[in-house]
This record gives sequence, C-alpha cells and structure tokens, in this order.
Amino acid sequence: MSAAVAAAFSVVVGCHREQPASAPDSTDAEPAEAEAVAEFEDDPVQKLFMEASRLFETGATNETVSLMANAIEDENLAFAKPQILQALVRLHIEIGDIEAARNRVFDVYRSGDEVLSEAVLGSIFYTYVNTGDVAAALDWADSVLALDSIAPQVRRMFVDWSLSSAIDIGDDARVGKSMLDIIAAEPTGEQATMLRRSMETLIARGKVELLSSILAKVGEVNGDMANTITVMKLRVSAQLGNWDAVVAGFSAAAGLPDRELQYALRNTIPVAEKAARQDKIEEICANIVNSQNVGPLAFTYAARQWVDCALKRSPLEVPQRISQLMERNGFFVEIAHVFIRHAYDDIDDMAFTKPMKEIGERLLDAAGDNLRSSLRTILLDYSFLVEDYDAALALLAERIGDYDDNWHTMATAKVKAHKALKEGRSLDAVREFRAFMEVIANSSDNETSDPATGVIHTREMILGRNAARIGDIYASIADEDHSAEAAAAYAEARDYFNKALETVTDEATIAVIRKELGAIDGK
Repeated sequence: MSAAVAAAFSVVVGCHREQPASAPDSTDAEPAEAEAVAEFEDDPVQKLFMEASRLFETGATNETVSLMANAIEDENLAFAKPQILQALVRLHIEIGDIEAARNRVFDVYRSGDEVLSEAVLGSIFYTYVNTGDVAAALDWADSVLALDSIAPQVRRMFVDWSLSSAIDIGDDARVGKSMLDIIAAEPTGEQATMLRRSMETLIARGKVELLSSILAKVGEVNGDMANTITVMKLRVSAQLGNWDAVVAGFSAAAGLPDRELQYALRNTIPVAEKAARQDKIEEICANIVNSQNVGPLAFTYAARQWVDCALKRSPLEVPQRISQLMERNGFFVEIAHVFIRHAYDDIDDMAFTKPMKEIGERLLDAAGDNLRSSLRTILLDYSFLVEDYDAALALLAERIGDYDDNWHTMATAKVKAHKALKEGRSLDAVREFRAFMEVIANSSDNETSDPATGVIHTREMILGRNAARIGDIYASIADEDHSAEAAAAYAEARDYFNKALETVTDEATIAVIRKELGAIDGK
C-alpha cells in the first residue's frame, strides 16, 4: 500500500474513543492487542478504514472505491464525512483517476455539503503540479476559486498557489491579472504578505518590466497594501535605473513606517552601489537623515550610507558628516553606532582624531549606558594620541569597560609616563615605563594588536620597544650623565627584540621589529 493511501486509512484523531493514558506492560501485549481489535470493531470509522485497507492491499481497488463511496452516503457515518471524503479522494489519486477525485469533491459540494477539506483540495492541486501539469493545476485552482461560499482560508491558499504557479511557468498575463485582482480586493495580513513575496520573486527572476507594468495599473490603495506598492515602485525604479524617480520616491516615502522605509533603503541602495551611482546614494540618504519623519531603523541605515559616501572621498569628511548627524536630537544611540563604526578610519591623522574626540565626548553622556564602554575605550585612544593625558587619566580613573585591575594599572602607568615626558620629568617617565613593563612581563596575554595598523605586537616586542624608549630618555638627559643606564636599556631592548624574532612569523611584525632594532643600532 502506498504511503498516501496508508495515511488516508490510518486512525483519524477524533473519530475513535480515547486511548488509555499509558501503554500496558509487555506481559499484557496479547490482551491489549485483542482489546484494540475489539475497539476497532466497535468504532464504525475504524472498521470502515480497516476493511478498505484490506481490500486495497489485495488489489481490489474497484471494491475499495465502492466501499468508501457508499460510506459517504451512510447517514450513520455523517459525522466522519470529511475524513472519509479525504481518504476516497486520495484513493482516486493513487489509482490514477484524478478526474474522479475532482468530480467527487464537486458532487459532494453540489449536494449542499460545503465541508471541503483543505487537504483534499490541495492534494488534487499538487498531484497536477508534481506530474508537471501546472496548467491543469491552475485550471483546478480556477474551479475551486469559482465555488460559492468557499472557506476564506481555502480561498487564500488557492490564490497563493495559483499566483506562485503562474510565476513559475512564466504566464505573465495570468500573473498580472491575479496581482491586480488581489490588490483590488484590498488584501491585509497574510494575503498582503503573500502578494509582496510574489512581487519580490518577480524582481529576483528579472521580471522587473512585468512588475513595473502591473504597478502602473494600480489605482488608489490604502493600509498595508499602500506601503507595499510604494516600496515596490522604489525597487522597480532602482532596478530599471530610473534614479531621479528613486530620489523623488524616497522624498515622498519619508512618512512610511520605519521598518518599511528601512526595507526600501536596504533593497535600493545596493542596486545604486552596483550601478556606481554614489551621487544618488548621497542624495537619497541626505534627504532621509534630514527628514523629521523617519524612525531609528531607517535613520541608522541612511546615516551609515551617508557617512560611507564621505569616507570614499576622504576620511577627513567623516567627522564633518557625524557632526551634522549630531544635529538630529533623539538619535544619539544610532549616531553613536555610526561613530563607533568609523572611529579608527584614520586615527593617526590628528585632523581626523581631534574632531572625532570632541564628537565622542558629546556622545558619551547622550548615547546611554550600553555604549559607554565602547565610547570610553575609543576616547582613551584618542586622548592618548592627541596627548590629552589628563583626559586619558580621568577616563582610566572611572574605569574602562570590563578590563581588570592589571590592565588599568598598565594603562595608567603608560599614560603617566607620556605625561611626564611631555612635562619634562624624565626620571618620572622612566619610573612609569618600568611600572608598565612589569605588568606586561607578568601578563597572560602573549600579544596585542595595534588599533591603527593592525600589526601584532608580541610581549617581547612591547618590552623591547619600551626598553629602547627608556634608553632614549636616559640619553636625552643633558644635565646629568646617564650614559651607563642608557647603554643598559639599549642592550635590554636588543635582547627582547632578538627573542621576539625567534618566535614571530608574521612578515609585517618582523619588519617592525627589524626597524626598531635598526633604530638603536650602535647605541
């Protein structure tokens, strides 16, 4: 017996008495089996299905059909008519008599019984589809949709199947008519979602001209469908390269729900990028970020793209763009994410870092607690680079993120060392550099990455660099002779650098180490 027919003749939930809550012990297997057989004999539906199964297995298909057909007319089995009908239709399909399956459904319907199983109707549709006869499946869908008083969920199901199948076989005329009919019915909920999904499928399959012609025929619509029409027109215009229409469309669409506007942006901006229309991206996103009617999702997407446009020209335009975004009160969290995204674009250029530091400080209090750790870490790097050591020490005093005490001790020592150098306190600087090196020497971290260059710095490399710096400090003291201390520090540095070369394999890191060795050669 096929799986489909076996399933049709299986126990139908709700058509038999409740089963015991727990299975019997293995010692009671035979009595339990006998009891189950007796129960089937008492249950007319189970008895019917068992007899149908027996006949079908012996090859008596005609007798099986007659048995089930007579059961549909049996008033004593009226309560189980949907299950019996479903089994009979599947039986017709299994033996290859799909016309009989169709007629059976319509006979029952015409008799005034509107209890039509979704599974039965669907099984006929997909029998045609699975045999490759999609045209017949669409004909069946038309027949079902023409029925009076068809259940709403069945109608939605067949409308969806019919449209999807028409798209699959490339029946453009049917696709256009179906979509316009659905839109005219002012769909909501699942139907509106299904229609959008079908439109997305047309775009994905390159049927943009077809969708454009359909949308051009759409009259006035309201609600969710109006939003769908708006965003789909934007997508179609982008696909066709009508960029002036896209720009104008976004200007008119600024009042869309936030998620809808973000959807439109996410599906049009990449098309503009592929077409190398940075000018249109910039124009669209500028309009969005300057609009007072957009929500956080659309604002964030447009802001990122708008700042990215500036970055492609010059990193120095990034802080200017973010400063302009700061004029939008109420979006500080979203702006903070954009700021963090671009924080290290050109960190070694003070023309970039100084204005970014000012922006970060303004965002620190406005962006909220969730981003404070990231912002404070960035501001620490900025403060160090612009030599605002007091600001760096203030940040460290309040602690940075989840860093432990050793890290704070190390960072504080490093900042104090540079502050001492800037103020001409050379021996204080040496003391702080030694404190920094002590933490590094005892650290469990074997390496770290330079945020500006990405070059990996090993423990020995960091220790060597700081020992060389101490040597330079001693050598620079003019009013006292610290030549011996300088020589010892340089020797210490060479030792660390040579040890680093024994283990480092990264070519960029090796080049940095050799450069550092060259700088102290002969000292």
